[in-house]
Amino acid sequence: MIGIDMMARFVPAHLDSGKFTPEERRAATVRGTIIYVNYAHKYFTVEYELDGVTYKESFNFSDCGKTVTVRG
Repeated sequence: MIGIDMMARFVPAHLDSGKFTPEERRAATVRGTIIYVNYAHKYFTVEYELDGVTYKESFNFSDCGKTVTVRG
């Protein structure tokens, strides 16, 4: 089950490109912390820092294992 303060790894949407090589994809991957979970609508929000700026990105539960990896 997804919960607040769990860690998530993903490539931010503004960087995501189908043209990334596996090496570029690994380099673009960020780690963030889940700060909000909406169980009724099945999505969660992750906060992460990139180049000193804090960003937030939301994912559907169905994105787990596809575009985002969640760990407790």
